[in-house]
Amino acid sequence: SPPASYRQPDPMKDDPSVIKIRGLPYQTTAMEVCRFFKDCEIVGGPNGIYFPLNERGLPTGEAFVEMETASDIDKALEKHKDCIGERYIEVFESRMSVMERVKKTSSEGGVRGKDAARDRDRGFRGERGFGGGDRERGFGGERGRGFGRGKEVSNYCVRLRGLPWEAKKDDISDFLSRCEIVGGQAGIIINMDDRGRAAGDAYVELETRDDMDTAVSMHKREMGTRYIEVFEANRLDVEKAKDKQGRGGGGSMGFGRRDRDRAGPRGFTVQLRGLPYRVTEREIADWVGEAADPVDVIIQMDRGRPSGRAECVFSSDREARRVVQTMHRRDLGHRYIECFYDE
Repeated sequence: SPPASYRQPDPMKDDPSVIKIRGLPYQTTAMEVCRFFKDCEIVGGPNGIYFPLNERGLPTGEAFVEMETASDIDKALEKHKDCIGERYIEVFESRMSVMERVKKTSSEGGVRGKDAARDRDRGFRGERGFGGGDRERGFGGERGRGFGRGKEVSNYCVRLRGLPWEAKKDDISDFLSRCEIVGGQAGIIINMDDRGRAAGDAYVELETRDDMDTAVSMHKREMGTRYIEVFEANRLDVEKAKDKQGRGGGGSMGFGRRDRDRAGPRGFTVQLRGLPYRVTEREIADWVGEAADPVDVIIQMDRGRPSGRAECVFSSDREARRVVQTMHRRDLGHRYIECFYDE
């Protein structure tokens, strides 16, 4: 467990820590989350759990949980990659300010606690658009694809990470040859970084849950000389990636100079060394996210080229320390990465 120094009261008293969980089955209730965190004290019990909704008013597979103490946060983080049902759940430390931002962008403000089960039940009866209800906002047909305001997105999506930079849609189709991909190659979205290059990851929309399970079983199989990570993907992320490509933009999401131009004061910075030269900000964020979610990632350049170094900025001293403790000399692809904290 983390040293005692990590369990001191959060220095950011005006922005307390919360827990973010990802990978939830879409029918998960607040009581099931309470049972998952049975060793932790949740503020308000089920009412301390917030489920974001996408633009169609459907669950995203994520939730935020408010904990009573820093010790409860630590206990919750120990549940990382434990299962609810047959799904393993990712557990991260986040901030109250992040949760509040998500509330503002989530459809109808999302739902909290016991309201989530009630609203979800209404959805399955068609009032919120599942299975033959309101076709403009809902999901219908045996594939459960969305016919809403954005592009159609399958309910069964995976993310492939660690792709060779030269990988094409044909290569991904061959890799997933045992799966039925929605629309053939149209169901493959190769993400691009902020410089317009392949980011090394892609989303794939699949026809059925069996296809998704088959794809996930390919986790860490090889494509050429690279082993490929395969995860179940959040539909909202896939929808955003499709929308970006439709606008002529890359599929990479989240970090980069455009976001830094709007960033506030620098937070607590961890230096990374030994990075692959073609790694993206998004890939770095995903890698360090095993320990804590960064608020910014800056790849350092040397005469216009990536230097193999980057800075990750975190909201608190506690998060920065946890990243160094957890991720120092861990592998990213075929390289081990050194992490140093600028105190």
